[in-house]
Amino acid sequence: MNHPGDLLDLPADHPHVQACERCQERRAAYEQFTSALGAARVWQEADPALHGREAPPVEGFVDVATQLELEAQEGRHVVARLVSEPSRETNEPITPSIIQGLLAAANQQLHDHPARAFELATLAGRLQERIPWEEYPNIVRANTRGGVFSEQAKALRHLGRHQDALAALAEAREEYESAFATDYQLAIVDYVAGTVLREQGELDEALRLTRSAAGLFRQFSDDERLIHCQILEGAIIAGAGRHREARDLMLEVLPMTRNHLGLRAQVHNNIGQLSIELQEHDLAGTHLLQALLLFRENHQDADSIRVNWGLGKMLIRTHKYTEANQRFLEAEQSFLAKGMVIEAALVTLDRIEARLTTAGTAQLADEVHQIVQRFRAAGMTSNALVALSYLTERLADGTAQTAIPRVRHYFERLHEQPRLLFLTQ
Repeated sequence: MNHPGDLLDLPADHPHVQACERCQERRAAYEQFTSALGAARVWQEADPALHGREAPPVEGFVDVATQLELEAQEGRHVVARLVSEPSRETNEPITPSIIQGLLAAANQQLHDHPARAFELATLAGRLQERIPWEEYPNIVRANTRGGVFSEQAKALRHLGRHQDALAALAEAREEYESAFATDYQLAIVDYVAGTVLREQGELDEALRLTRSAAGLFRQFSDDERLIHCQILEGAIIAGAGRHREARDLMLEVLPMTRNHLGLRAQVHNNIGQLSIELQEHDLAGTHLLQALLLFRENHQDADSIRVNWGLGKMLIRTHKYTEANQRFLEAEQSFLAKGMVIEAALVTLDRIEARLTTAGTAQLADEVHQIVQRFRAAGMTSNALVALSYLTERLADGTAQTAIPRVRHYFERLHEQPRLLFLTQ
């Protein structure tokens, strides 16, 4: 591992981390440093320097950091218990380091279990209210509270709750600015806002924020976040229909991801998806398969499922319906196993649409009826089940081809509006 970001992206139980003694030492050193920064006495010592007065000697920081690391260690069991039982009340004293531990746990859950990530970030928000902030400088309070709102915003974005995510980002920005935050912190807020605005279709503002954040990350030599911005820029450009321009940008970014396994997988996936749009199916297949291998190697389960889904779509374009159906079926079952029922339903719609070319509608109606039962068992809401039942009826009367886009549009809106009714008329 040549870049610390690569190491910190890996879970503590990753095979490489467990086998590499040097990485274990580097990770422990980083955790010790960040834990110390989250504690009060370091900032109390730093306060004279922050206000232009004579700073204490370096030795004072070392002594304080050592003592604060001992205090941080005392809170680790609290974090572990809260992560394992977030609904259980705790009477333990709450410190900024405990909040940071919860936010780190939320971030690890973000891609595969966004609802769980939001639960942990919300818990962090409740518990930080119990911290005696009068014992801490404003910058500690602002960084902690700003981090809570930022993490909540990321989880809300993954859940499709875009307006709530933007509101949380506004709170994060207000917290950071209250303590004269650096441009770097505000750039992170702008980047996350760019991801939300892109998904809302506000492409011009999303592109402006993303390019602004990218410029700051370049100044700070943060290659990892710069790559994130360039990936987002490619997605925004693609959303405007400029698929070749977006694909060319991703091909330029790919060499930069050499030391970032997860990002490399994402760029391969994006190149593959854009190549499908450009009808370059051989290139698409090459990059999608590479993305699938890298996501699996990096234990990014939800992302690997999405790539499998993308491979199914590509196979449809090349009229390989049997292979496509198998990819769709695997993705559908995997999403259901993770409790991601909306994603599973969207895959199901692609599978049914493809099957209409090779199977009779009566046979498909029976299959969809069985699918409805599986989704009911998986906890799908009654409103969503109405939409799938409607599709069964349309299969029976031969109008499924026109019904599928309507049902798909409904499921695409469910993350944002979980109580949305499906109207059959």
